[in-house]
Formats: sequence, C-alpha cells, structure tokens
Amino acid sequence: MTINKKWDLTGVHGLNKFLWDKLKTELEWSASNYGGLIPIVPAGQQPELNDYSAPYIVYNYSHQSPGDDFFIQEEQVAYAIYSSNEADIRRCINVIIEYLKRVDESAKMINDFIHTNGTEENKRFDYKYVRIISTFGAQPPISEGGRMDGSVILRIAYTYYDPTTGKERLVI
Repeated sequence: MTINKKWDLTGVHGLNKFLWDKLKTELEWSASNYGGLIPIVPAGQQPELNDYSAPYIVYNYSHQSPGDDFFIQEEQVAYAIYSSNEADIRRCINVIIEYLKRVDESAKMINDFIHTNGTEENKRFDYKYVRIISTFGAQPPISEGGRMDGSVILRIAYTYYDPTTGKERLVI
C-alpha cells in the first residue's frame, strides 16, 4: 500500500527548514557537529543528539481549532533549545525572534525560502503569518552538569494546496 505524501507534513516542517538555514548562516551551526544530523528534531529523536556537545532544538506542535476561515490552518509550535551554555540558548532565541517577529513579512520570507529550497510537498504550504507567543530564557538543568533549556512558542497560519483536487486542503 502506498500512502499519499500529502499527509506527510504540516506547517512546522517548512518552518524548521527555514530556521535551520538561519541558524547555519547566523550562528554557524553545522550538521557535521551532530554526526550529519540536523539538530531540530521531534521529542522522540532527542536522545540521538545528547551525545553531542553542541546546542540543539526539540520541537512539538499542535493544530488549533479552525475558526470562521476554516481553510486557514493554524499550529502552535514549541521549540526547546538545549545547551550546557546559556549563551548558546540566548543566541538561538534571538535569531528566531529576529526572523519571525514580522508576522506576515516573516511568512513571506518563509514562503520565498521554501519556494527555492523546499521539497515539492513543502511548496504546497503557503504561510500567512507567524506570531511569537512567548520566549523563555535558559532554565536551570534538571540534574547537576545537565543541559539548560530555553523555549520559543509560536503560532503559524497557512493554507495547503492539494494538487490531487486542485484546491486548498480544508482539513488536516
């Protein structure tokens, strides 16, 4: 059985590609510091990055209830930035804020980036806005010598074009 790829991604995945590009450019993060892995992972993959001393990001997301504009999908996205160095966390949060604080202009930057660098599936998402809900600086580690974490919580809105129907996908 072949599963239709239109169900593989949500809006957070294109946002992750965009943020990874900015972290590489602005903070010189490199996949080579993580054994070739990209250090923006869902919670289940976090243990794979614990072996490396470089900072990394764990994300989670939730779909929001559709409003009157049911064709616009919204997700709340939470990023937890882990590092043993508070400055790494602060820098990462500052880069995220800088690129995502512009609401619809930030969405345009994401769309432009995805149009050039995304997969065909990524390109079906049209971001409408990004809102920073809150940020939290480095919190103390849970255990002595452990990693600190800071967080960024966002809301993103987008539509999704389904090429099999020629329409925007209305329900995720």
